[in-house]
Amino acid sequence: MGYVPPQGGLKLTQFPLPVTRGQIIDGAITTEKIERGELIATITLLTISATGDLAADSTGVKYETNPVRLYTKNIKEIKLRGSWSASNTDSVTAIELYDMTREFVIASISGNAGDNEEMDISVDSIVDGYLYMLRVNVTTASGTTGATTAVSYAVLEMKWEVS
Repeated sequence: MGYVPPQGGLKLTQFPLPVTRGQIIDGAITTEKIERGELIATITLLTISATGDLAADSTGVKYETNPVRLYTKNIKEIKLRGSWSASNTDSVTAIELYDMTREFVIASISGNAGDNEEMDISVDSIVDGYLYMLRVNVTTASGTTGATTAVSYAVLEMKWEVS
């Protein structure tokens, strides 16, 4: 016998891992909510966690996530969030949402260091079916040989809503 859902609907915590990356705001998917069109989820699609020390004594892309294909149907909000630090105060690091298909940066948060920085991204800036990735890009190099930057985390979150 296969999996039998509990009475009243499924809780995402009962699924295997890839599904649990989404967060259902009130915790349950029910038949009634599907029929009424009342589903809201925040989905983390791209993540960087604890990069370790990356060279900041030269400019350029130092880290990239694997690309994912994004679709915007029922997407209401997109946010880029992250925290990073630097060993020296004269470098600038950008965490970027990069469009691989069109080969340009859609959005970025940047500075010498950032703590839980957040940026809203226009849903209209994403083209359905194109490939996107997060990148760590040193845009201003430190004048100190051996200087580093490190990303604690970076995420791209999309709020999905059926109403």
